[in-house]
Amino acid sequence: MTSLPAGFLPRKSSINLPLSRMSKTIHTKSNTSLACAVDSPTVASRWFYGSTFDLLVGCAAWSAPLLVLAYLLGSNYPEGASVAFYALALVFNYPHYMATIYRAYRTPGDFHKYRIFTFHLTLLVGLLLVISHVSYQLLALAFTLYLTWSPFHYSGQNFGIALMFARRNGVKTTRESRRMFYVAFLASYLLFFLTVHSSPANDQLILSLGIPLRLARIAWVGVFTVFLIAVIYSLSAFVKQTNWRAMKAPIVLLATQVCWFVIPTALTLFSDVDFVRARSTSGVLAILHSAQYLWITSYYAKREATAGNETGNPGRWRPLVYFAVLVVGGIALFVPGPWLVSRVLRQDFTTSFLAFTALVNIHHFLLDGAIWKLRDGRIASLLLNVKQTVSSANASSGFGGVPGWLMSAGTPARFARLAGIVVLLLIAGLDQAKFFFGAQASDAKSLRRAQQLNPYDAALQLKLARVSDREGNYRANRTALEEAVRMNPNYRPALAAYAKLLIETREYEQAYSHYKQMFTRVQPDVDSLVNFGLLAAQMGRDDEAIGAWQRAIALDDSQAGAQLYLAEAFTRKRQFREAIPHYQNYLTLIASRTASVQTAGPVAQPEVVINAILKLAAAYQNTNDSQQAGRFYSQAATLADNTGDREALVFSLVHAAQMKAKSGEHGEAFKDFRRALTIENSVNELARPTDWVIYGRFLRQVNASRQNVFACFLKAQALLQASTTPLDSEIPDLRRVIENELNSAKSGLDSASIEASRANLNQAVTEALSLKL
Repeated sequence: MTSLPAGFLPRKSSINLPLSRMSKTIHTKSNTSLACAVDSPTVASRWFYGSTFDLLVGCAAWSAPLLVLAYLLGSNYPEGASVAFYALALVFNYPHYMATIYRAYRTPGDFHKYRIFTFHLTLLVGLLLVISHVSYQLLALAFTLYLTWSPFHYSGQNFGIALMFARRNGVKTTRESRRMFYVAFLASYLLFFLTVHSSPANDQLILSLGIPLRLARIAWVGVFTVFLIAVIYSLSAFVKQTNWRAMKAPIVLLATQVCWFVIPTALTLFSDVDFVRARSTSGVLAILHSAQYLWITSYYAKREATAGNETGNPGRWRPLVYFAVLVVGGIALFVPGPWLVSRVLRQDFTTSFLAFTALVNIHHFLLDGAIWKLRDGRIASLLLNVKQTVSSANASSGFGGVPGWLMSAGTPARFARLAGIVVLLLIAGLDQAKFFFGAQASDAKSLRRAQQLNPYDAALQLKLARVSDREGNYRANRTALEEAVRMNPNYRPALAAYAKLLIETREYEQAYSHYKQMFTRVQPDVDSLVNFGLLAAQMGRDDEAIGAWQRAIALDDSQAGAQLYLAEAFTRKRQFREAIPHYQNYLTLIASRTASVQTAGPVAQPEVVINAILKLAAAYQNTNDSQQAGRFYSQAATLADNTGDREALVFSLVHAAQMKAKSGEHGEAFKDFRRALTIENSVNELARPTDWVIYGRFLRQVNASRQNVFACFLKAQALLQASTTPLDSEIPDLRRVIENELNSAKSGLDSASIEASRANLNQAVTEALSLKL
């Protein structure tokens, strides 16, 4: 993951002058002076290795098909794709890092010239590397910085190469055109930045800024507009000096930015395709970038070797030796460190690997920007086809001490170099084998082979736990989870999985304590907060449960379960106004999910949704908002009718009618009462005495005949007497209510009407349901 952001960024007047007028002396910090007489450019080839190869690799014209292929492979064969990308890192990613080291450390002159980066920065990165193994916060910060910086690094390299091709084709850039050209590349990177930081990250090592999605989409459109304007302005300025054909390479590099950042971010922000966060596409981007970097550095090394070294003597270009040095050196940068830390110090391998990855990359970004500058006469001459005469004075003869001995031609030094290469290749082989076996997430045998190669890996232990769980091997599952937690007490996936295991085994007190300790170590994830809330609620700690669910919603307000749990918790505390918005959020989320999954059926069970609507209606009822309560009771009735839940339908209709009656909608209330009680009258199992009491009171409210009112209360009494279902403590109260209502209704009736209703109760009830208001 390397680029040339500052490296190929020309600055100020030196790049604006015709190259034939540039002549100066460059003084290095190692008391080495290079007198560089820069002559006018020759009419050399505009390409490096030929137009086809340069466009495909150097300008990454192969990006579009490779990105699509990688996305499809990653979606359908994730394990195979991850193994392939990990293997390709040996010949692309790792060597491209070593290419920068080779440039900066190859000679004493280069080492001293960039001493602040080659020595002081290296010491600082080494110190941070040690600290990051014990500070998960520092590791997360470094890893986030690395992931956020990488695409900027890629964009900088694309800008530098595009500007180089423009210069090789005769473009003499102005400050304005150069800045607008850079703005185009910078704007395409900002599209990526907005996308990555516009939603909470699932990975605990990625510290997302949490830019609101709506704001990110608006900003994306604005930045994309800037991108288009910058492209049109800068290309127009360049083409005026040459022609469109000469701008082929810069145009292809702009198209590469579109493939790498513009299209993927648009898909991620404005559709359901998450192209940016797909590991397969990020892996192929790194490979494309690394191949691009090796393409330009190999050309530079070849020109440097054949044009003359710092002593002025021409050298011989040996590409196989050069590439072998890069491969072996790249392995040395990344592979032995994590293995040494895990096997010798028994630290978590994954944590160590991520620490090395992040901090070596950051070191690389800074060093890379320092060594590649077109204002450096030697670099400009070798990359822009300019003749150069080099003379040397006071050049260092070579490295001293151990480095000097290792690079010497003696037999012991050669043997030491060969032994080191063999050891590095063996470690690289072990590393590849471990990754291959560890990537087989569903194959317990392969995972155990990986464990034999390196048992100190929390992520591998978690995979073993999951396989054991699928196999029903409880003991192996628990042992693997306990090992993962012991190896890395900050590894959130393992901590969360162990907490779930404790809940499943009903070790609630231990699970509760585990969660409390876990939340002091790592930023809790949404699932853990939701589960902890359920656990706390079950243990009677409602305030802690509410706090956990509120934190879960703050992290992700699309958590429908947390919205429902929170609403029900407030309802239990009779805080109805606080419960209402969470019931509404839950129903909105369920409705949107059901609408987006057209063929997969409902997202939630209908009875759960109906129950939530009824509780929302009851919450409105308890806040004396009869109109809203009636609306949601009616909504529950509609859903119950569609799903065939007659019990919920009757309940909803009766309460909807009751609310409509309070709001003065007597006609609509009567329709709901009649429909509900007609069902009750035909299905004895659904009949409830209270419903007939409510209806009787409604009839009295609308001044219906006393005989019809009396029939309703008489029906309620009959149902109560015939009921075989215990109504708990409500029975005595209900009996007294019914008796009082009957006595009240009798006061306006003669004895004949009363006896007629008692004798023909069904007919009296039918008449009460057949009224016309």
